Amino acid sequence: MIFLTLDPKKTNARIKSDQVLNLSTLRPGMLVKTKVNTILENGLFVLFMDYFAGTIESTHTGEFPFSKKTTQYSTEKPLVAKILSIDYREKVISLSALPHIVKGTPYNFGQVKFGDVFDEAIIESKSKAGFLVRLVKKHSRHAKEEEVEAEEESEAEEKDDEESGESEEEEEEKEEEDSSDEMEVSENKEEKSEEDEEEEENEEGEEEGSEEKGFGTAFIPLKNIELVDQSKNKGDKVRCRIVTLNRTDGSLFGTMINKIIDQPLLSLTDLEVGAIIPVRVESVKPKGLIVSLTTSLKAFCPLHHMSDIILQDPSKKFKVGTQISRAKVLNIQNDKKKVTITLKPSLINSKYEPLANYGDASENQIVQGVIAAILDKNRGTIVEFYNGVKGLIPSSESADLEVGNTIKCKVTKVDAGRKRMSLTTSLKGDLQKKKESNVANQSIGQFVSGIVSKINTKSIVVQTKKMGEVIISDQHFSDYSTYSPILKSNTKKGDPLSNILLIAFDSKQNMLVGTLKPCLIDAKKNGDLPFERKEVVQGKTIFGYVRGTRDNGLIVGFGGELRGLVPLSGLMADKTKEAENILERYRKGQTVTCSVSFVSDDSLSLSLLPVHLSKSYALKSLQNHFKEEDLLVKEGIEWNKLKIGTRVKNLIVDSSRVYGATFKDIKGAKGIALSHQLEEKLDEKDKVEGLILDVDRVKGVIDISTKKDLETVERSPKVSEGKEVKAVIQLVKESYLVVTLSEFNNAIAFAPTKELGASLDAHNYYFLGSTIKATVSSVPKAGERLLLSLPKGSSANKEKKNKTSGSIPTVDAKSLSGLVVGKNYSGKVKEIRSTYAVVTIGEGISGVLHATEIVDHPFEGIVWDLIKSDQKLQVRIIAKEDSIVFLSMKKSVTSLPEGKVGDKPVNALNLKVGQVANAVVTSVSGENVSASLGLNTSVRIISVDFSNDLSVINNLQEKVKEGMLVKCRVTFKESKLIDASVVNLKGKALKKGDQIFAIVRSVDPVRGLTVQVSAQLWGKIPTSELSDVLIRNPTKNFEKQQIVECIVLVAESKRVTLSLRESRKKGGKPKPKSSEMPHFSHYQTFYDSVEELSKGDVVHGYISASNEKGIFTQLNYQFEGRTPLSMCSDARLTVDQVKERYYPGSLVSARVMDVNQAQKQIMLSLKDSDVNSEDSIERKEVKEGNAYWWVVTDHYKDVVNTLLVNTRIRGILFQDNSGFETAEEMKKNFHQGVKFAATAYNTKKEFIKISVIDKAAVKLQAENKEDKKEKADLAQEREALVESAKKRKLDEEKRPKREEQKEEEDDEEEEEEVVETKPAKKQKKEEKKEEKKEEKKVEKVQEKKRKQVEEKEVKVNQLSASSGFEWEGFQSKTAKKNEEEREEEEEENEIAEEDMDDEEETTTEKRLSKKQRRKEKELKEQQIREKEIELGKEKEPTSAAEYERLLLTSQNSSFVWVKYMSFLISITEIEKARKVADRATKSISISDPSEKLNVWVAWLNLEYIYGDENSQKAVFDKAIVYNDSKKIYLVLVDILKQQRRLKDLEEVFGTMTKKFKTDSDIWKRYASFLLQNDRQKEFKAMLDQCLKCVPKSEHVDTISKFAQLHFKNEFEEIGRTMFEGIVSNYPKRTDVWNVYLDMETKSGDHDRIRRLLDRVTSLKVSSKNMKNFFTKFLAFEKQHGDADSVERVKQKAREYVAQ
Repeated sequence: MIFLTLDPKKTNARIKSDQVLNLSTLRPGMLVKTKVNTILENGLFVLFMDYFAGTIESTHTGEFPFSKKTTQYSTEKPLVAKILSIDYREKVISLSALPHIVKGTPYNFGQVKFGDVFDEAIIESKSKAGFLVRLVKKHSRHAKEEEVEAEEESEAEEKDDEESGESEEEEEEKEEEDSSDEMEVSENKEEKSEEDEEEEENEEGEEEGSEEKGFGTAFIPLKNIELVDQSKNKGDKVRCRIVTLNRTDGSLFGTMINKIIDQPLLSLTDLEVGAIIPVRVESVKPKGLIVSLTTSLKAFCPLHHMSDIILQDPSKKFKVGTQISRAKVLNIQNDKKKVTITLKPSLINSKYEPLANYGDASENQIVQGVIAAILDKNRGTIVEFYNGVKGLIPSSESADLEVGNTIKCKVTKVDAGRKRMSLTTSLKGDLQKKKESNVANQSIGQFVSGIVSKINTKSIVVQTKKMGEVIISDQHFSDYSTYSPILKSNTKKGDPLSNILLIAFDSKQNMLVGTLKPCLIDAKKNGDLPFERKEVVQGKTIFGYVRGTRDNGLIVGFGGELRGLVPLSGLMADKTKEAENILERYRKGQTVTCSVSFVSDDSLSLSLLPVHLSKSYALKSLQNHFKEEDLLVKEGIEWNKLKIGTRVKNLIVDSSRVYGATFKDIKGAKGIALSHQLEEKLDEKDKVEGLILDVDRVKGVIDISTKKDLETVERSPKVSEGKEVKAVIQLVKESYLVVTLSEFNNAIAFAPTKELGASLDAHNYYFLGSTIKATVSSVPKAGERLLLSLPKGSSANKEKKNKTSGSIPTVDAKSLSGLVVGKNYSGKVKEIRSTYAVVTIGEGISGVLHATEIVDHPFEGIVWDLIKSDQKLQVRIIAKEDSIVFLSMKKSVTSLPEGKVGDKPVNALNLKVGQVANAVVTSVSGENVSASLGLNTSVRIISVDFSNDLSVINNLQEKVKEGMLVKCRVTFKESKLIDASVVNLKGKALKKGDQIFAIVRSVDPVRGLTVQVSAQLWGKIPTSELSDVLIRNPTKNFEKQQIVECIVLVAESKRVTLSLRESRKKGGKPKPKSSEMPHFSHYQTFYDSVEELSKGDVVHGYISASNEKGIFTQLNYQFEGRTPLSMCSDARLTVDQVKERYYPGSLVSARVMDVNQAQKQIMLSLKDSDVNSEDSIERKEVKEGNAYWWVVTDHYKDVVNTLLVNTRIRGILFQDNSGFETAEEMKKNFHQGVKFAATAYNTKKEFIKISVIDKAAVKLQAENKEDKKEKADLAQEREALVESAKKRKLDEEKRPKREEQKEEEDDEEEEEEVVETKPAKKQKKEEKKEEKKEEKKVEKVQEKKRKQVEEKEVKVNQLSASSGFEWEGFQSKTAKKNEEEREEEEEENEIAEEDMDDEEETTTEKRLSKKQRRKEKELKEQQIREKEIELGKEKEPTSAAEYERLLLTSQNSSFVWVKYMSFLISITEIEKARKVADRATKSISISDPSEKLNVWVAWLNLEYIYGDENSQKAVFDKAIVYNDSKKIYLVLVDILKQQRRLKDLEEVFGTMTKKFKTDSDIWKRYASFLLQNDRQKEFKAMLDQCLKCVPKSEHVDTISKFAQLHFKNEFEEIGRTMFEGIVSNYPKRTDVWNVYLDMETKSGDHDRIRRLLDRVTSLKVSSKNMKNFFTKFLAFEKQHGDADSVERVKQKAREYVAQ
């Protein structure tokens, strides 16, 4: 944890002179007295304290800009500075001399705030990093105080007018008085002396100067400067916005990007309560919506504010990502950075001012709010307004009110101080305003003049003589949104304005609304601006302005209250754009030209599509555009010398860019030449001569052309109106073209491309250098421009081209006219690009050779390997379109007669669905292949449409390469998306029985798979069609993106039903193999119709639904069966129990109880008594040719008698149909009880004649029967050996006790037994060895037999009735082997000891008894131990000097170092022990990390016993640096456990679980600690955190360990619950079952253990694991049960084997 202080005494303290001087004594923030040593170009190099040196960067000197020549700093004057940073490694010190940093006070930026916009800023200096600008003139939009004051003044005036009710005469008198007062003031001014005037002028000059300096300077990084503005120079004026305030450096950072400058919302300070804003839905919560205002600003919309009615399910109306065009700000909490909005249309469209402050409320004011609460006990109703303002409606008026509804009410009383307000629902006081509005409405549509009386932030107020005050918003100054704010800013108070059109009445402000838009004014005069619905005629073109946007389109306003809707279909001229992107292109107040699509009494539908608009007004709009531009001429530029069509010499290139070149100061303006207008590539500082094509007087930019073909230009062409001309496009502007007329000496003309507001991007339809036809519309007068009009739809249907001009080679008109389509030319490859090659023909003319035009047919290889750069080719021109020459070198084309070209080049316009063409692969991404059919025409081919080869589909990246040529068929085309197929060139429709590949898109355990068959065709595979074998969870083997091979069952136009069943692919019914016969009941014969089902059939299927009506089981992809709740089980079950047992997706077997073939209804039963009845089928239901299971009852000669399984139906098997050649062989293999599969071939007689399907299975069972006895004998022998070994071991353990008891009595007898002659003893030993050899031979023989039996068992079907194993006397092979090895080793040791004894006895005259020998042996061992102890005591050092000598030879021995430390601690030299530990960690070699670790462990123990917290922390921190940190933490845990420091232990575990959060061992130790201290609550939280951090693969083991810990710490029930959770989710984890059983066994609850063993032996696990469980079960019952329980276990084992 880091502690900070703001105490000035500490932050401003200087370093003391008596302190030891080194780098570590310095700290950032210290004040030091420095001396300037050197003045550098970018700062100062200073010295301080006679020892240290540092640097002060230029930004921290306080001089902007810093200059070495003009700086005020001197090497003679001392300088107080503060240390900012110290790099202790590089020994570099940075300081600051800024006053606010030295004083420790925050920097004061004065009036500059985050987000402020400056309309005027002067560039002080320019560098590669960016501009340093001086901020001069702030935009009034951010002058909050002025805006508030202006609004307060206007409200006060309105209020005074309403209250006083003064007449017009009184107002005139007041005006006269005001004017007389003004005259008096002016007279007084004239009387002032000249000296006073001079003083005032000086003061004004100072004020102006302070204004220019007052806002300071800001730095604009190069990335924040638009490309056009990067060529500006020092002294130029720019517009910027403050985006960063660095309070450390006291510096401002800004941006010159117009998009950010004009962004209305940059922070919460830009947001106002009541503002209408667009939002985007980010998430839908139960309590409301989370929406985004910008990328960084979020807001919340409560549930009751989502709509005028309370929504039950908001997610149905609001989707994530939905753009909402109109939302209203309800509340802003700047301190919490929270914004609340409302989406109630009644509030958004309310005409009443938002009430956001109690002080703004006045009596009789009409307000609109939302009912927040209805109080009990008749206390009234709470109405909530904006910003938390609330009011109370009395209970007498609260009868019919509901919470969440919007309500209009009137303020009756307000107490702003106590924040209380009384309301009423009676609105009778509003009649007077209605009368005034009616009068005002009669004036709408008239033209007025007046004087500007007030200038607000977003509007101006004009005082007129007849109509009073008229408000004009800043959007109504111009038809062009970029010009409106400039025209408004040029308007000053007192300016006269004329020709104002009264367009509407604002009921909120009770004022008329005027407009100065030239197009609207002209439209009103021409009758094209309607004010009433009766003036609107369908098909007519009318003018209007944007009132707002909605999700479904654009709201356009006209005169008065007349409005219309432009739906999205009427906006999307370019359908490749998304709707929300199109709506973003329109701003509120923008002028638009509309075509009336539909009109009725209650609706008005409009269109802005170019095809619906006439070009009649486009020319007028363009003329108005140029007129307004002339009014906004940028000052400081000699425009009279920069006229269109004039040539400018000595143009100096400022920079060369990708898009072209920029030129330095051209008479004060900036010049730009696009790459298309350059004769050759220009470099920086090159001098050229150019022609002025166009001028932008507002931005101060001129467009230049240096092309030689435009050297001579006619400035006054002799043309007449209406003449049709050919024009060459030179520039494409936003709303017009700049063209040259070659037939009139390259005269420059201008042609409008769209009507105002039309959603047409001219760059997509008009291309530089192309030639178009136009008509002369306006012959220019002096100073005017030549205007042309384009024919309707001239370019609207042309193909959209790549936006990068110059990327595709084009040819000028003169050269293009000389080329002949259908003629062969010699060409040379100039350049090879991704999809085409540039080939030069003729005299340097470049054409396009697409990859598909190189060869006629696809081949294996890359098409670009066929041609190379500079290669000469024979090509034919096949088309000339849009100044592009298309070539082909295909033999089929070049060999055609001259004049013929074959197929035209493919493009998006002429491409049709079903067309087959060659395509070149351009990229491979995932499962999609992108290919090019022609220039700018790409198609998508998904993997299953690309190939029929599964290896290719699964390895597209490897098999498919860029440049491959394929033939494909277009299958889908819409907007920019084109899909194609390579495998289906003929366009064949899918039909039943077709086998295809598909991509898995979703996996549903209940419904099956959803797959994609082709680009636009999807299909489904029901669960019943996934396999011939019905298994549980059939979808577990499938995953998304998997490729599957299917067969079509049902083919529809938009969706198909498929199957993965092998039997369907092979065209027959499913026939199980013999090895699969035990699962025959799980094979489902598919039914093509309900007619194939009969009453009594046993069927299998997956449950599709389970509800109160019953259980529905899917039997086929076409039909399903229903099971009533009464037939679900033999026991009575509740609905919930039925749903729990029979859940959707589970596999069930059922019996058909009834079939209604007419209505295709099937009734099923799931009762065990019905499905598994004794006679599961009747005699007559056995069909000839069907396979059934049979069991042998007896046999006689060459006949075997059988029974149909689970029935009393008899069958007979003759030798001829048994598969065996002789009767004896048949008798040998068909033992009683053998179960086998056979086909019924004659059912007419009492005994059904059958024929064996697979005799191999029968033979294996027979062999298994023969080996069964041998196997049982072997098991008995193994059991006998084990018992004998146990007895022998028991006797050896008891023998010493018996000998001690009878020692004295039988001493003589033992002596006689022991004292034997050597030959007798040798004979005895030999006999023993022989016995052992014989035992080993027997064991080997038995082992060999056992292996043979096991090998035979492998051959037998594992699940056949006789292929099981014997459970009695079972012992695993490994355990047996270990037991035998252990016993053998013990015996060998005994024999070896006896041999040694024999040798000793031969040399000893006197024979000793066993007791004497044992005592003698113990005595010798005791003597040896004593000698070792004495020797150790003699060698152990007794002083520090001796330890030091010992360390000279044992420097790397941690044992010696730790002993040394222990010695020092024993004499209380703790500090010396610490030093020894420190020496040891440095002296021991790094090659012995374990030795080092031992010392660290000892040191940690020392500190945690004798040290304090600081020393403990210091040693621990060092230890984790130089060792494995995990080991050190574990050591610390052990130390803290020993000392019972539980609190510290908790903190250490908290750190460890964060540092080693993926290590399950750490979590287990932490869990053990919590459980040992009985902290269950903390354990639960820890468990959740653990499972989030530990890898999923370790979850089961971790939970299992936690469960074991619960058992060990006496929390058995919790541990039991955890184990139950694991085994229920992972029933096949036999290791967990074993641990669970061991834990329960230790607990001793026999009934619980028995139930658990019964459960585990019912699982479906491998036979090996099941054998282990049955063995445990049998051993348990033998120990704790009785004979019945033992027999029960054996019976259960036999049943398992028989399955």
